[in-house]
Amino acid sequence: MPIPAHCVFAVIDTASKTGTEHNTIAVTFFALGRHGSAYPLMILDWDIVQIEAALLEAWLLVVFRRLEELAQQCQARGGSLGAMIEEKNSGTILLQQALRRGMPATAIDSKLTAMGKDERALSVSGYVFRGEVKYTDYAYAKVSPYKRRTKNHLVDQIESFRMGDKDSRRDDDLLDTFCYGIAVSLGNRDGF
Repeated sequence: MPIPAHCVFAVIDTASKTGTEHNTIAVTFFALGRHGSAYPLMILDWDIVQIEAALLEAWLLVVFRRLEELAQQCQARGGSLGAMIEEKNSGTILLQQALRRGMPATAIDSKLTAMGKDERALSVSGYVFRGEVKYTDYAYAKVSPYKRRTKNHLVDQIESFRMGDKDSRRDDDLLDTFCYGIAVSLGNRDGF
């Protein structure tokens, strides 16, 4: 059964870690519900990978192909809005590649990306608390290998996040996509 949606979009977070040969890239796919739908924002799918910079363009094509599949599955009246990308690290390259190929991609507002992780999580917590953001069964049940661990990395990163945990060494790229996705779709025009 399709998820009724107005549109679908993706949020991409990139990270370059010093001393590693691969970049971490995370993407979360969202559906913005039709007016009056039970859940305004649905998490449809996610992915997190470590890839070499030379493979970024191929990976981006996969993301846009998945966006179109999800728009069809959701019968999204507005189709795919494209990808919102954090404009730092490899994200700058992804934005350039998308624009060069005519793919709909926009940079996430720097005011939002410059905020600390705690502030971003706090700013979207009300939407989550009120039940305005839900996982689809597929996104919740999905498991994938990443850094030699197979699990649902999206759920793990979101549910293990603790505000004020400055010593945390956990991966948080999917958490960032989660917060950005909520902020840009349910927040005001500035993403809050």
